[in-house]
Amino acid sequence: MKIADKCLVTLEFELTEDGGEQIHKSTGDDPLQYVHGAGQMIPALESELTGKAVGDVIDVTLGPEMAYGLRNEELVIEVEKEHFPDTKALEIGTQVMVPTDEGEPITCIIKEIQDVMVVLDANHPLAGMTLNFNMKITDVREALPGDLQGDPGAE
Repeated sequence: MKIADKCLVTLEFELTEDGGEQIHKSTGDDPLQYVHGAGQMIPALESELTGKAVGDVIDVTLGPEMAYGLRNEELVIEVEKEHFPDTKALEIGTQVMVPTDEGEPITCIIKEIQDVMVVLDANHPLAGMTLNFNMKITDVREALPGDLQGDPGAE
């Protein structure tokens, strides 16, 4: 079976940044599963995977504009510590949800903790990076209803 929309795809992959440093590596014990065509994968990667089959190994390099976008320094903001319920629990690298002016929450990463302010970054952690994906397709099957609802393998 070849990868097409509404297929559940299982793959192992290694992700490295342009300098060669490993960012993530999945294994047979912890593969990546996604439903092709459901918006769960970077569109440029999904395009590269379309038509591939079990056993195929592919290498894809994506510049920032095709992966997680360019860094936007306007998404680095300072928030007064008093807006956090437990300032003693604040740690650099922790993800926090912050409401926008429209009330929708966005995920930010704590970058710096100052005396009065906390510096937050709402950029994706991989924004601005050229990414190299080495992927091996280990399974492709028609997605079940549970797969389409985010519960792989459920009927």
